[in-house]
Amino acid sequence: GNLATGQRPVAVRPRESRGENRTGGVTTVTVSSDQRPAARRKRGAVDINVAFLQMNPFDPDDPPRYVKFKHPVTGQWLVYRQLAGIYGEAGSPIRWEQTLAPWLESIGFARGKNDPCAYRHKTRRGLAAITWVDDIYCQGDDPDFDWFFAQLAERFSCKDVEVLAPQAPIDFVGIEISCDGEFTYMSVYSYVANM
Repeated sequence: GNLATGQRPVAVRPRESRGENRTGGVTTVTVSSDQRPAARRKRGAVDINVAFLQMNPFDPDDPPRYVKFKHPVTGQWLVYRQLAGIYGEAGSPIRWEQTLAPWLESIGFARGKNDPCAYRHKTRRGLAAITWVDDIYCQGDDPDFDWFFAQLAERFSCKDVEVLAPQAPIDFVGIEISCDGEFTYMSVYSYVANM
């Protein structure tokens, strides 16, 4: 495609996508396509609200941690016992990953060996999820898709799910994903144009 003219650079015909992702990155989204009729499938993305504040708390057997803040009005230092990770802390990203990945596995997903951000459900054939920190792209047959997002909303506070439709593209981590009756398109034109 031509980024200067805004043409969509990638088109994937879902019924032709085969195999596992071997390279990571954007190709993971293309591999998530399935061979079943598109009429039975749903695709969408969601952002988990303030994910790092929803990560698992520190283990009670861990050494205690403390955090201090300077009061903005009085200038007094305030010290608090820290029960879980917080934004800006070096260990928060891995602690979030250690919260989300085991939870996905606990509801039946198998994690990709070559691309650990890609998950396929073990028993709900065709249900797949891709994670990027606190953003999740998912596709599956209608009832499985809805089941997944209901499970997710039960465990984590999330923004509204964006469901992909021919007149309703979605944004997944800066990748605009759109579709028509036959193809799925991915473009990073807006992301690149804003750099």
